Amino acid sequence: MAATMSLAFQRIQLANELAVKGGVLIVRNILAAHKDPLGLTSRELYKLALEQPPPPDFYNPHVRDKKPFPPQPPPATRGKAKKPMPEPPNKDHPVRSMAFLKHAILPYLVASREIQKTRVERILDKSTLFKINKRGKKVNLYPDVQGTSKEQVWVWKPVDPGTLAKPVPPKPAPEPFGAEVGVGEDIEHLSRKRQKARRAEIRRETHMMKVMEGIGRQKERSAAGAELRQQQALRKEAREQMEKRQMERAQEKLAQASGNQGPRSTSRTESQGRPKTSGIRRY
Repeated sequence: MAATMSLAFQRIQLANELAVKGGVLIVRNILAAHKDPLGLTSRELYKLALEQPPPPDFYNPHVRDKKPFPPQPPPATRGKAKKPMPEPPNKDHPVRSMAFLKHAILPYLVASREIQKTRVERILDKSTLFKINKRGKKVNLYPDVQGTSKEQVWVWKPVDPGTLAKPVPPKPAPEPFGAEVGVGEDIEHLSRKRQKARRAEIRRETHMMKVMEGIGRQKERSAAGAELRQQQALRKEAREQMEKRQMERAQEKLAQASGNQGPRSTSRTESQGRPKTSGIRRY
């Protein structure tokens, strides 16, 4: 990229800046004078802007003492020669065209949170609604419909300052690791030799901080592991004691049951030991 821009490109940039500045001022005055709750469409803004005179400090940089600069020679290209760019319809006015209003002036006001685009319901005469077809001719949108109807249209309205969200303050930047030993400090005022020595010192101190931090983390992990093992041992001991008590209670219940039903159980075992003769036929 060239270090300096050409004079023609500088004039183009200056013309755009002056046109945006003057167009923004004109649109602000229009919106301040027309406080319509239904807002204004882009076409209405364009018509009203052309009725306003240009600001006093507006001028066309492409004109020198009311004489235009000589046109730039077309670039050498192979094949069919390119057609020159058409001039805007209102080159001596800040609002040079409808496209310049839509793509340069209105986005500037939206970015500065002065206007917003909303949809409203309007009563429109359908016989006056046109569109541009592929051949560039106006065609009525509703050729067979007469009368008025309510339609939803996009309009521009001023923004109420009370409805704007307050800007969130940026979060402070986190302190870099090793800031206490000199990380992030300005050492440009030192000589090259001292800068080199200072950087080496900061690296050593930062390395030692990382080592000590790692040792501290290892100690914390070791202490946490020892505490976990101690808790596991206590839980295991409590579980063993509970199982032992349950076993003792079960044995006590079994001993009581065997003491209360001692003789009956003996006769039962004796009767169980005899062979059953019921149901056996002897010959």
